[in-house]
Amino acid sequence: MLAKTKYYWLTALGVSLTALVCGGVALFNTGVMIDENNVQNIVTTPLWVIFGLGIVGTVISLPAWLATRRNNR
Repeated sequence: MLAKTKYYWLTALGVSLTALVCGGVALFNTGVMIDENNVQNIVTTPLWVIFGLGIVGTVISLPAWLATRRNNR
């Protein structure tokens, strides 16, 4: 029942896009910091997890939101 509402998928899409953008910006900033300071050993796994969750969430929620939007017409 909850998955059939339009706002549920719209909220999921918003959260996923936020994770995607924030993860991408964080990874870019980390790359710049590594390059400028010649850092050799740094753990960026948590940043990749956030970015990956954003990708997965967007791939799942965007088609679902579009499908529910199309069904409401």
